Amino acid sequence: MKRFKFSLQAVRTLRERAEQTALERYARAVAARQQAIEHLRAIRTRCESVWHVRQIMTANGAAAEELSRAQEYSQALEQSVAQGEAQLLNTQRAVDQAWQHLVGARKQREVVDKCHDRQRGRYDHECRTEEQKELDEMATLGSASRRSRMFDTGDDAATVATTQTQGSFS
Repeated sequence: MKRFKFSLQAVRTLRERAEQTALERYARAVAARQQAIEHLRAIRTRCESVWHVRQIMTANGAAAEELSRAQEYSQALEQSVAQGEAQLLNTQRAVDQAWQHLVGARKQREVVDKCHDRQRGRYDHECRTEEQKELDEMATLGSASRRSRMFDTGDDAATVATTQTQGSFS
């Protein structure tokens, strides 16, 4: 029997590549989100440090000019936090979109995989059926051959017995 060949192999290959591309895109989006999280965490940590420094400066009676600069720096950091949060939101949207794309690509590949599995199942069934036919044919031929030999042997024995019987009457 011929070797198995999936008729939609080209489509299957394309779907596998599309899924792989979607998976890579998803991984990049997750990495970008993680980077945004770490960046935001670093800015918030700096913001907290500046807040503590401002408290110490206020408690120690620092000059108004120094407190004003610390306040301006604190406000700049707060703007950075807001930008970081917006960036994090954007990266989360990109992750969600990449995930949906990956799920869609995976479903499309699974549809082709099911077709492959059904075709392979039919092929395997046909192979087993063909093999069974060959075994049945071999068994039939073997049985006929044994019967033929048995009858051939039986004829010779009957001829010998007839010859011996005729010889004793003579």
